[in-house]
Amino acid sequence: MRNRPIDQARPVLLQARDRAILASIHRHRWLRSEHVQALHFAKAGIRATRSRLRRLFLAGYLDREFLPLQPQNASRPTVCPPSALYCLARRGAELLADSLGLELKQVPHTRGANRRGFATMLHNLVVTDFLVSLEAATAFPFHSGVHEGALWERLRERLRKGEARPRLFVVPDGAFEAAGPDGRPITFYLEVVRADPKGGRRTLMTKLNRYIELNRLGFFKDAWDHEHLRAVIFLTPTPARAESLRKLAAANLAHGRQLFWFGSYEATDELGRTRSTLTTATILTPRFLDPDGGLHSLAEAFTPNADNHEGEDQPSEGTRAGRGAPRPR
Repeated sequence: MRNRPIDQARPVLLQARDRAILASIHRHRWLRSEHVQALHFAKAGIRATRSRLRRLFLAGYLDREFLPLQPQNASRPTVCPPSALYCLARRGAELLADSLGLELKQVPHTRGANRRGFATMLHNLVVTDFLVSLEAATAFPFHSGVHEGALWERLRERLRKGEARPRLFVVPDGAFEAAGPDGRPITFYLEVVRADPKGGRRTLMTKLNRYIELNRLGFFKDAWDHEHLRAVIFLTPTPARAESLRKLAAANLAHGRQLFWFGSYEATDELGRTRSTLTTATILTPRFLDPDGGLHSLAEAFTPNADNHEGEDQPSEGTRAGRGAPRPR
């Protein structure tokens, strides 16, 4: 954790891009410099991105925290630089609150207000990697993306107003929408499985079956206006772990199998450091498997006629989770 060097602080002339950076950090709570580069400095390098973030930090618009990057290969010890995570500081929150017509308390800011524990931050960063990569992919018709916290806020509000019926609901770790071939939004949910869930196989199967039932009942439309849920994507650290979950779903789901995709989000680089594989360059490639082994890409869901498939395992009315191409052999 680093403190702001007050003696170095100096005014900065805010540009339109700076305000967009603040808005992006507000949506995600924490962003790495690589995230900001993908979203707002596509034609510049990472050094220019970090330089601007540092200026905003010194001027009091941003706060930051450093997480160590630990080498995974003990036989090849390396010196791993810390990874900076940026959140809103008070000055940035005041600017956003004024522009959005909100009270300052409605704009989370400072490290303490945004932190939810180290493990939770790592969990949330997987969702951030996914959403930022999609938003920055110019070929993708991205509409919006939200984290679990925002989904909980919307659900609680609708429950208070009686607009959603209380059920044994499930709230995903993240969600995003994009425009489908017919112009209507298609929704995907994200579930991050960093470790074995408590209760193991039974807990996972309970969640899968609950997703199927809630989708059949129209809960996701009532809760978040998500009319067309295409798939719930389960993300695990390794391909082996994703394959284990896929086989479990294949062996135990009688219906609704095409509602679920499985894939991984990490790899180890040449220095033995764990890096995300969810990048703008890879996010639209075929990388997800359904329980039957069908290979999917996010791009296919937004191609005309992509989900006009027939088969004995058709989803219930309102589910419309299309079947992907057979897995290459």
